[in-house]
Formats: sequence, structure tokens, C-alpha cells
Amino acid sequence: MLGDFKKASHYCTLSSATVEKIFGSSSIEYGYELYKLSQLLFNDRQVKKALSVIDHSTSLLTMHYGLCHPDVKELLEMKKCLAGAGGNIPN
Repeated sequence: MLGDFKKASHYCTLSSATVEKIFGSSSIEYGYELYKLSQLLFNDRQVKKALSVIDHSTSLLTMHYGLCHPDVKELLEMKKCLAGAGGNIPN
């Protein structure tokens, strides 16, 4: 089913926990799993959860790549969009 972000975010949450156990809580693998989860939560309009995961993923990806990395920039744009919309993501 196309666009079932709620279901996808559920499974990505489970996957994130597994990746964290295997690679560690400061690994780039875990950072990217959180990056994927951020995108799903953003698209599912789960604002509070998305902001939390975005912060965590941004922290990990910045640690490994720095602030200029395209994925870090995308996460910061998602956060800016969520904050700027007052929690309402535009369609």
C-alpha cells in the first residue's frame, strides 16, 4: 500500500531498535535508521515524535559528517518546517 506512513514508521521504529543493538547508539547505521524514521514521522504528521527523532538523527549524522552534509541539511529543513508551521505540516 502506497503512503501508509503510520505502518511504515511502526516497522522502522522496530528496525531502529535492532540496528541500535547491533551497531551501537552512536553508530552511523543507527543515525541513518533514525533519518529514515524522521522522514516517515514527518510525512505521517507525527510532529512531536518527528521533532525528537530529527534531533537525535541530526546529532548522530553531524557527529559523523558535519553540518554541511546534505542529509543533515534535510533534517534541519524538516525541523524548520515543523516549527514554522506551528506543528501543522502543509499538504
